Parts: sequence; structure tokens; C-alpha cells
Amino acid sequence: MDRLISFKTVIQAVGILVIATVAGLSYNSVRGEGKVEFGRQYLPKQAAEQKLAKSGKTPKNPPVTPLANGGTEINPAKDPTTTSGGNPAGSTGTTPVVPTQDPEIATGGTGEVETTPPTPPPVEPVQHADGLQRMGALDCNDLLGSDIAVFVDARKQEDYIEGHIKGAVHLSHYQSTTQIEEVRPILENAFMIIVYCNGGDCEDSINLALDLTTTYGFSNESVYVFEGGMEEWKQNDFPIVKGESRD
Repeated sequence: MDRLISFKTVIQAVGILVIATVAGLSYNSVRGEGKVEFGRQYLPKQAAEQKLAKSGKTPKNPPVTPLANGGTEINPAKDPTTTSGGNPAGSTGTTPVVPTQDPEIATGGTGEVETTPPTPPPVEPVQHADGLQRMGALDCNDLLGSDIAVFVDARKQEDYIEGHIKGAVHLSHYQSTTQIEEVRPILENAFMIIVYCNGGDCEDSINLALDLTTTYGFSNESVYVFEGGMEEWKQNDFPIVKGESRD
């Protein structure tokens, strides 16, 4: 009895379904633009895939591609508001795209990245208006006691006696005309003549050096000026001799 009731229920359900289907098809045929198209995919994503499959074309990347870290990457091929680097136009972005370089080219085949040091600007020698060469205290001290250089103290006699560079000869700028012949043999035997005075604003060394090159016949190549003078020499605690003797 129960099985007979269940069979009748199924027959009734099928009948209702058939009637509803026929009614629906009849109504759909007279709807015009709003009628249902059988075989059409009405979900957007599935509809796009279905359209591409029918056209036989290769799918293109979407404008926005999900990344593994949860962010998105803009595809410049689809989005006209992006630059060639993939970032929105007018934006620097957070991760610039760096072209991949062959490691062999980048490292020169050594495995280590080669860097070219910047080329320093050319250093032009300082040309003094007086045409004289200059020498610093450290270089002067290195030449102290050598056979190639002689120091010349251009200050007054009393300053020389109070303290002078060891081995220096005295040739005052103010009395050079009367003293030059006495010291000339010493100067002519030296490859380098280093003239000094007190330093600072003192110009006796410059004036005497000019006298040596323009009046007394010594070449510019052999005459140097130690502008720091006794002031800088004392600051470096270099050897000083007191009295009239050179040593």
C-alpha cells in the first residue's frame, strides 16, 4: 500500500514538472529581449571564459594580478594609466622593476660584482702669482740634514740668533746685497734652496726668494719657500738651534 502511494506521488510530481516546463517555454518564446537564452552562461566569470573558449583566442592577463603576499600587481598591457615599469602613472611605486642582468656579465665571470670607481676630477697645480714654489713643514723636516737642500733664514740677525732651523744659513732680506757673496758658495752647491722667515704674515722669505731668482741668478726650479716658517716649525717640535752657528 505504501509503495503504491509513493509511485502515485512520483507520477504527480513528474506531471506537474512537465506542465510547468511547457508553460515556461511558451511564455519565454513570446518575451522578446527579456527571454532566456539556453546555453548562455549568466555568471560573469564563467561567461568570459566561455566566450574566450568559443573564439579560440589566447586569454590576456587581467589589469590586476593577485600576488602571493596578498597585494596586487598592475598589468601595464591592460591598464593605460600605468607606466612601463608597471606602476600607476605619476607614481614611483614601492618595488621598482630592475632588468635582470647576466651574472657572467655583471661579475666579469669572477663571481664578484665589479664596480668602477668614480673618476676624480683632474687636479691642477696651484700657480702662485709670484711664480715661486712652496714646501710644507713635513717635507722640509724630511730634507733636514741632507746634502741636497739648504735652509736660508731671511729674518733679521737677532731673530736668527734667538732660534733658527738646524743647519740654516742667515741671509737677511734687508741686507742681502752685502751678504749674498758670503753665502753664495753654499747655495750654489745645493740642489734645493729653502727660504723661510717667521711665517704667518711675514713676507721676508718670499721677497728674498724673488731676489735670489731675479737678481742673484738662481733658477726658479731650485728655490722654494717654506711659508709656515718658524711658527709652524716650532708647533711641530722640529729641531731648533740658538746662536750664530748653523748647527
